[in-house]
Amino acid sequence: MNINQLKADAALAADQIDIQWGKLENPKYRKDFEHTLRRATTFVPELESLYKKLTAGESVLNPDEPTPLSYEDMEKYSALVEEELFNGYVLQSLYHKYNAVENVIKAALDNSE
Repeated sequence: MNINQLKADAALAADQIDIQWGKLENPKYRKDFEHTLRRATTFVPELESLYKKLTAGESVLNPDEPTPLSYEDMEKYSALVEEELFNGYVLQSLYHKYNAVENVIKAALDNSE
């Protein structure tokens, strides 16, 4: 699967996740929630790079060299990284959704003053 399709599928999956807004009233829960989403999104670029190299048959350790992995290993590791990348995209999309709602709430509160 290509990166764009993976992102699109992850965005659809993220839309199915309900953010528990009531729980976010608890400052500790909110802090943990935000930390988890922020942390997950930091890994996405690394996973993308790894996925692109694996699916292109490039070495992940030595640039400009072909992979030393067998076809079966490339398929196995590509699938594993694809799954993690998909999950990262889901969390990234959820984080964007969360931030968008938070920005709207903040703007509404700022305008009501």
